[in-house]
Amino acid sequence: MSRPQKNKKIFPARRLAVVCILVSVAAWILFCFYIGPVPSDRSAFLVKVLLAETIKNAVISAPKIGQIIDLNSHVVIKEGTSFDNNVFFAYKSSVIMDITPLNTSRVRLIPAAGATIKIDNNEYRGEIDVYAEKETLTIINRVDLEDYLKGVLPGEMNRLWPFETQKAQAIVSRSYAAHLILKKSHKDYDLKCNTFSQVYCGKTCERVLTSLAVDKTRDMILSYDGKILPGYFHSTCGGHTESAKDMWGEKDTPPLRGVKCENCKWSPYYSWKVGLTPETISTKLVAAGYKCGKIDDIRASEYTGSGRVKFLGILSGDALTKISASQFISIMGNRLLRSTKFTIEKWKYHYNFCGNGWGHGVGMCQWGAFKLGIKFKKCSEILAYYYPGAKVADLVEVLRGYAHHTLPRVELSDSPHGSVG
Repeated sequence: MSRPQKNKKIFPARRLAVVCILVSVAAWILFCFYIGPVPSDRSAFLVKVLLAETIKNAVISAPKIGQIIDLNSHVVIKEGTSFDNNVFFAYKSSVIMDITPLNTSRVRLIPAAGATIKIDNNEYRGEIDVYAEKETLTIINRVDLEDYLKGVLPGEMNRLWPFETQKAQAIVSRSYAAHLILKKSHKDYDLKCNTFSQVYCGKTCERVLTSLAVDKTRDMILSYDGKILPGYFHSTCGGHTESAKDMWGEKDTPPLRGVKCENCKWSPYYSWKVGLTPETISTKLVAAGYKCGKIDDIRASEYTGSGRVKFLGILSGDALTKISASQFISIMGNRLLRSTKFTIEKWKYHYNFCGNGWGHGVGMCQWGAFKLGIKFKKCSEILAYYYPGAKVADLVEVLRGYAHHTLPRVELSDSPHGSVG
């Protein structure tokens, strides 16, 4: 005979729903209390991002285009025209839209208020400039600096990392962008959309937490001695960050001299080993324009204070080729040799490159900042660790100290009538 089962109390579904709602509300209140209010819009600066150059064509879509403007004559070519998957290409330095010549070498696409423009598979805020030179196109995104950063952070840092770490990244990326804008090294654009500047994917890659990190730190930048400090950063330092002076020959700046870092040992790139045959190395060097025969030996000839290789000496017969370690990595592939912090082991048929870290090593170590965030360090503490002596300052206030420089204000209109400046 089976024993009678005890009556099990069934938790009412309605009560469970109420508990879930209360827990969610409490979590959201705690979240908002921890993060704090988002600063109101006080300023907006324009950044010009190179999306593509010397390409044959681009597929551009926009549900609501306010205007298409001829940048050479500042005349409105089309107004209130929407298009879907139109192919833009160049012919004899003139922009062609599908089969329609626009009879100019430079046009600006200005979307309607709140609308975006899609280029191939990416969606962008702001305006798009299309330049034709002979048979190729150059495409530039003119966008608010804060909107630009919202398209940068998800490409430069894991969106699930601690919020204080993401805030630190937002300040660093803003400082780096502002620094490059002031340099004005190129007349048509300020930054590229890849690792030569910062990875930028537009509105397509925006995420809630990374965008909130940008909003929360609006207009905050790193400064030193009253000037904007270049916000250099990298993935993994491998034990010690690098001096900007040693890496690029820049002016000696205390916040960029490098610091000891034991926080990035969690990084999958903290240590690595790559084997390369002499034939592979020689082939790649010759393809890059170096005169290199059969390689007899490879040695590091100089080191920086943080233990990174400055130069390599490559012996081939009686010829000795001296090459910078950075250039060597660029030729071999920076996803193969991840940093200049390595040693070389010579074996019978190959060379082992045993290294630490990924990236140039200057400024903030992202994996180190991740661990500091896990340890509940504040954004300001993370930045103080990697940029000792630097201050977190207001961008507008710092710019007042520049005699002849200012960031261009955003002239993107909320109406279909944008700027042609």
